[in-house]
Amino acid sequence: MPTRNRVFEEFHVSIPGSRSGQTQAAGWWGIILFVPTAHSLIIRVTYTLVGGTMEEDSVSGGHSQKEWRERFMTTVLQSENEKSTHFNVLTKDKYQQLINEVETAANTDKKTPLQQRCLKRFGVIDIGGVKKLVAAGERNEDIKYYLTVDELYDVIDAAHGAVGHGGRDRMLAETSKKYANITKEEIQLYLSMCQVCHMKKKKKETRSGLKTNFTFGNE
Repeated sequence: MPTRNRVFEEFHVSIPGSRSGQTQAAGWWGIILFVPTAHSLIIRVTYTLVGGTMEEDSVSGGHSQKEWRERFMTTVLQSENEKSTHFNVLTKDKYQQLINEVETAANTDKKTPLQQRCLKRFGVIDIGGVKKLVAAGERNEDIKYYLTVDELYDVIDAAHGAVGHGGRDRMLAETSKKYANITKEEIQLYLSMCQVCHMKKKKKETRSGLKTNFTFGNE
């Protein structure tokens, strides 16, 4: 595969008592800003030319992807319990319960009104021996899957990357192609945790006070 041309930039905000610089390893450039507090901020920004896309990864305040995922899931479950927002959340137990109810309703000759409503909303398909809950009435190529709460973060995270760190509406359009129970509230919660988006917004707001710097040094 041919090597793409890349342009690397470091945007440097002057902070009294701070030290900053850039490093290069494993084919990418890193920008490191050390601030004299208990937390550190590490940002990697790579601009890819020749038809490529911009890639940005961040780790802020020591939070890993696993920690963000757990925080997201905890907030979603808490909001669902408090009924403060409509997250349309399915725990693993509730997910399996719905699969059982759909299969029972489908195999019942004289269906109750509740079973009829269940079949109008849900369906069950088998993929490699694993039963999946799906939206009823969709054609095979348009199947929309229901997700359990522990699956939501990774699916939303992948969609966010697919739309180039786009906003809520673009992400909702992307996720609604394949999934039936990802809501605006869940996407908005994810966006509030996206450190790359926060840094892009901060960089845009302070661009007039930024300078390009390609060397290590002390402020």
